[in-house]
Amino acid sequence: MKEKEKTRFAELYKLGLLNTPSDEELDEITRLASLVCDTPISLISLFHHGYQWFKSGVGFNVTCTPIEKSFCRKAIDSNKELYIVNDPENNEDFNEKDLVSVGPENRFYAGVPLKTKKGKTLGVLCVIDAKKRTLSQKQEEILKILGKQAARIIEYRRLIDLQQQFFKENHEELINLTDNFPGMIIQMEMSSDGKLRLPFISKGISVIHPNLEASKLKDDASKGFEVLHHDDVEKFKEGLMESRETLCMLNVEYRIAESQFKDRTTWHWIYAKPKKLADGTVLWYGCVQDISEKKAYVETLEKIIFDISHLLRRPVANLLGLTDLLQKEAIQYESVMKICKHIDDSAKEIDHFVHILNDSYSEKRQKYTSLNLDRDN
Repeated sequence: MKEKEKTRFAELYKLGLLNTPSDEELDEITRLASLVCDTPISLISLFHHGYQWFKSGVGFNVTCTPIEKSFCRKAIDSNKELYIVNDPENNEDFNEKDLVSVGPENRFYAGVPLKTKKGKTLGVLCVIDAKKRTLSQKQEEILKILGKQAARIIEYRRLIDLQQQFFKENHEELINLTDNFPGMIIQMEMSSDGKLRLPFISKGISVIHPNLEASKLKDDASKGFEVLHHDDVEKFKEGLMESRETLCMLNVEYRIAESQFKDRTTWHWIYAKPKKLADGTVLWYGCVQDISEKKAYVETLEKIIFDISHLLRRPVANLLGLTDLLQKEAIQYESVMKICKHIDDSAKEIDHFVHILNDSYSEKRQKYTSLNLDRDN
């Protein structure tokens, strides 16, 4: 196979043209070429492995013919912008009778090679007649323009296909990201009259708000206030209005009315960036996450700090006072023994509190671990 043929086949595969259904715009090109040139036959042919395959055609029902028995092969090899044969039987390019008689009865042929922007030839737009004839200069110019237009349509089709594939792949990836996000991703909208909507809500709503229906929130997001703890509704609204007026980040932590945990409060956090439109509508793009574990963790740390500060302060103070007494005063043996007894008592008290704290926080850690495992399963 010639190198040019290999290149042409590769380009056709790249463009995804071979063995594809008819194309309305290319069909319009062949119809227009037939009308302008007043010929009964007009074809768009593409070359593939020894055959020319007709992507579009008027007046000819055959889907393909051999390349070597074709006028289109001669049109491409000629390197002419428009290749015309007015009398094939007496043309020096055709010294074999079958080149004239194969396919439709050809006594006139005009073909425009279809070239890409990079100069690669894909096929030919041609018009054919069973009688000898000529084309006017205007008809020739129109045929060349139609050939260029057909080549553009073919290339644009590939570009559109690539863009559609790109958007499809990125859309699927975006859906995967939003569906698997730890929380829910939202687009929230407040019109100039204060109506609140949620045009987009990811599937995460079914996890953090199992009692809310996304479809109902899309047109009226104010229904979401019903699940907020009554003491936090105003705080949420104030944060929302401040973000709307100043276009600062919407950043609010709030409690849920009915906790999904038996022994602790459910906390949520909304974090969204606002954008104001020309009509006064404000859009927020952001997320809502369950931060109950974070809150519980912080509360546990605060409790640890409080316990250490209050429970251990007294025995530690006693120890410090006793050691200071031993260092500063000369005391008798009996007094030393009493001080040692107090030191021992204070040390045991500290040890007792440490064991209590350790048991208490180990139990909490185990409980949170069990909750996480149950939720993941």
